Amino acid sequence: KLLENVIVYHRRRTTLMQFFRQVFNWGVARINLSKIDEKMLQIIHFLPSLATLFTILVFIGYVFYPIFFIPYIIFGLLALCFICAYGGFKTKSFLVTAYLFLVIPFQVFGYGLGFIVAFIKRFIFRQKLFTGFQKKYY
Repeated sequence: KLLENVIVYHRRRTTLMQFFRQVFNWGVARINLSKIDEKMLQIIHFLPSLATLFTILVFIGYVFYPIFFIPYIIFGLLALCFICAYGGFKTKSFLVTAYLFLVIPFQVFGYGLGFIVAFIKRFIFRQKLFTGFQKKYY
């Protein structure tokens, strides 16, 4: 059901760090919502945190066994290129494509880290409530 006469306030983030804090808080919020209603947490919500963990593990592995982990780094970079090219194609803008190379990692890692931190605190350590960035968030 749609709500009529609803006012929605929207504020664009002007720096990558503000954007990072925003999506970090979204990852935290997803875990907090799942504690209220289990249906609010689906498999798709785990994907950014899995990508974050995978990336961290690949770079750690690359330090010890570079030859073995180079294909994983190439795969990740190709996936990023594909996503950025798709975004550029959809918007018909080369500038958008270039910006996506910066924005997408911030979005995936920001959400993923917020989700991981909140998951550990709420589900493993059983904390009552966890909030992400608060100072200068809005």
